[in-house]
Amino acid sequence: MANYTELSPVFARFFQNIPDYPHCTDKLEAGCRRSPKHVAINRRYIELNKKNHSITYLPYDCDSPIGLLMWHIRSLPPPTLSVSNWDNFRSHLTWELATSVHLGGNASQRAINYLDVVRRGFTQALDADPSFGGLLSKNPLSFLPYLHYKIE
Repeated sequence: MANYTELSPVFARFFQNIPDYPHCTDKLEAGCRRSPKHVAINRRYIELNKKNHSITYLPYDCDSPIGLLMWHIRSLPPPTLSVSNWDNFRSHLTWELATSVHLGGNASQRAINYLDVVRRGFTQALDADPSFGGLLSKNPLSFLPYLHYKIE
Protein backbone atom coordinates (compact mmCIF):
# COMPACT_ATOMS: atom_id res chain seq x y z
CA MET A 1 0.00 0.00 0.00
CA ALA A 2 1.21 3.50 -0.81
CA ASN A 3 2.46 5.88 1.83
CA TYR A 4 0.25 8.86 1.01
CA THR A 5 2.00 11.08 3.55
CA GLU A 6 5.15 10.93 1.42
CA LEU A 7 3.23 11.76 -1.75
CA SER A 8 1.23 14.72 -0.52
CA PRO A 9 -0.42 16.01 2.67
CA VAL A 10 -3.61 16.40 0.61
CA PHE A 11 -3.61 12.69 -0.27
CA ALA A 12 -2.79 11.77 3.33
CA ARG A 13 -5.78 13.79 4.61
CA PHE A 14 -7.98 12.35 1.87
CA PHE A 15 -7.09 8.78 2.84
CA GLN A 16 -7.64 9.61 6.53
CA ASN A 17 -10.99 11.37 5.97
CA ILE A 18 -12.80 8.92 3.68
CA PRO A 19 -15.10 6.41 5.41
CA ASP A 20 -13.60 3.15 6.70
CA TYR A 21 -15.93 1.20 4.37
CA PRO A 22 -16.81 3.58 1.53
CA HIS A 23 -19.05 2.81 -1.41
CA CYS A 24 -16.87 2.30 -4.47
CA THR A 25 -16.80 0.91 -8.00
CA ASP A 26 -14.74 0.84 -11.17
CA LYS A 27 -17.80 1.07 -13.44
CA LEU A 28 -20.81 3.17 -12.49
CA GLU A 29 -23.14 1.09 -14.63
CA ALA A 30 -22.17 -2.01 -12.62
CA GLY A 31 -23.36 -0.46 -9.36
CA CYS A 32 -21.35 0.06 -6.21
CA ARG A 33 -20.67 -1.72 -2.95
CA ARG A 34 -18.91 -1.03 0.31
CA SER A 35 -15.32 -2.16 0.60
CA PRO A 36 -12.58 -1.68 3.17
CA LYS A 37 -10.72 1.59 2.71
CA HIS A 38 -7.49 -0.09 1.55
CA VAL A 39 -9.44 -1.82 -1.25
CA ALA A 40 -11.69 1.14 -2.14
CA ILE A 41 -8.79 3.52 -2.79
CA ASN A 42 -7.93 1.50 -5.89
CA ARG A 43 -11.40 1.90 -7.43
CA ARG A 44 -12.10 4.65 -9.98
CA TYR A 45 -15.10 6.00 -8.04
CA ILE A 46 -15.31 6.35 -4.27
CA GLU A 47 -17.53 7.78 -1.54
CA LEU A 48 -15.84 10.88 -0.12
CA ASN A 49 -17.95 11.74 2.91
CA LYS A 50 -19.31 9.77 5.82
CA LYS A 51 -22.93 9.61 4.74
CA ASN A 52 -25.38 10.92 7.34
CA HIS A 53 -22.43 11.76 9.61
CA SER A 54 -20.32 14.63 8.30
CA ILE A 55 -19.37 16.55 5.17
CA THR A 56 -15.65 17.13 4.64
CA TYR A 57 -15.49 17.26 0.84
CA LEU A 58 -17.62 19.21 -1.63
CA PRO A 59 -17.41 17.49 -5.05
CA TYR A 60 -18.80 19.04 -8.24
CA ASP A 61 -19.41 17.32 -11.57
CA CYS A 62 -18.31 19.62 -14.40
CA ASP A 63 -19.40 18.22 -17.74
CA SER A 64 -18.06 21.08 -19.84
CA PRO A 65 -14.77 20.55 -21.72
CA ILE A 66 -13.44 23.56 -19.79
CA GLY A 67 -14.84 22.32 -16.49
CA LEU A 68 -11.39 21.69 -15.09
CA LEU A 69 -10.67 25.41 -15.39
CA MET A 70 -14.03 26.83 -14.33
CA TRP A 71 -12.84 27.57 -10.80
CA HIS A 72 -10.15 29.86 -12.25
CA ILE A 73 -12.47 31.47 -14.81
CA ARG A 74 -15.01 32.27 -12.07
CA SER A 75 -12.37 33.46 -9.54
CA LEU A 76 -13.07 30.71 -7.02
CA PRO A 77 -10.39 29.35 -4.70
CA PRO A 78 -8.46 26.45 -6.23
CA PRO A 79 -9.98 23.01 -5.62
CA THR A 80 -8.23 20.66 -3.23
CA LEU A 81 -8.58 17.79 -5.70
CA SER A 82 -9.41 17.67 -9.38
CA VAL A 83 -9.76 14.59 -11.55
CA SER A 84 -10.50 14.72 -15.25
CA ASN A 85 -11.52 12.13 -17.81
CA TRP A 86 -8.96 12.67 -20.56
CA ASP A 87 -11.27 11.16 -23.20
CA ASN A 88 -13.94 13.85 -22.90
CA PHE A 89 -12.41 16.33 -20.39
CA ARG A 90 -15.32 15.99 -17.98
CA SER A 91 -14.08 16.47 -14.48
CA HIS A 92 -14.82 16.36 -10.79
CA LEU A 93 -13.58 19.32 -8.78
CA THR A 94 -13.49 18.82 -5.02
CA TRP A 95 -12.98 21.28 -2.20
CA GLU A 96 -11.94 20.12 1.26
CA LEU A 97 -13.51 21.95 4.19
CA ALA A 98 -11.13 23.04 6.96
CA THR A 99 -13.81 22.00 9.46
CA SER A 100 -16.28 19.23 8.66
CA VAL A 101 -19.97 20.06 8.84
CA HIS A 102 -21.62 17.48 11.05
CA LEU A 103 -25.05 16.10 10.34
CA GLY A 104 -27.35 14.27 12.69
CA GLY A 105 -28.72 14.79 16.19
CA ASN A 106 -26.56 17.54 17.68
CA ALA A 107 -25.69 19.20 14.37
CA SER A 108 -25.85 22.96 13.93
CA GLN A 109 -28.76 23.74 11.62
CA ARG A 110 -27.17 27.11 10.81
CA ALA A 111 -23.98 25.37 9.64
CA ILE A 112 -25.99 22.93 7.50
CA ASN A 113 -28.00 25.78 5.95
CA TYR A 114 -24.81 27.74 5.23
CA LEU A 115 -23.27 24.66 3.61
CA ASP A 116 -26.33 24.32 1.36
CA VAL A 117 -25.99 27.96 0.25
CA VAL A 118 -22.28 27.44 -0.51
CA ARG A 119 -23.03 24.25 -2.46
CA ARG A 120 -25.69 25.95 -4.58
CA GLY A 121 -23.42 28.94 -5.22
CA PHE A 122 -20.48 26.78 -6.31
CA THR A 123 -22.74 24.62 -8.49
CA GLN A 124 -24.01 27.72 -10.25
CA ALA A 125 -20.58 29.38 -10.56
CA LEU A 126 -18.97 26.22 -11.96
CA ASP A 127 -21.88 25.42 -14.30
CA ALA A 128 -21.75 22.03 -12.57
CA ASP A 129 -24.40 19.35 -12.83
CA PRO A 130 -27.10 20.38 -10.30
CA SER A 131 -28.41 16.80 -10.09
CA PHE A 132 -25.01 15.38 -9.07
CA GLY A 133 -25.66 13.71 -5.72
CA GLY A 134 -22.02 13.45 -4.76
CA LEU A 135 -22.21 9.95 -3.26
CA LEU A 136 -19.52 8.67 -5.63
CA SER A 137 -16.80 10.88 -7.04
CA LYS A 138 -13.82 10.22 -9.26
CA ASN A 139 -11.07 8.91 -7.00
CA PRO A 140 -7.76 10.79 -7.32
CA LEU A 141 -5.88 8.00 -5.53
CA SER A 142 -6.88 5.43 -8.14
CA PHE A 143 -4.93 7.37 -10.76
CA LEU A 144 -1.64 7.52 -8.85
CA PRO A 145 -0.02 4.52 -10.59
CA TYR A 146 -0.61 6.30 -13.91
CA LEU A 147 1.10 9.45 -12.65
CA HIS A 148 4.43 7.65 -12.19
CA TYR A 149 4.57 8.08 -8.44
CA LYS A 150 6.70 5.66 -6.52
CA ILE A 151 4.15 3.39 -4.85
CA GLU A 152 5.48 1.04 -2.24
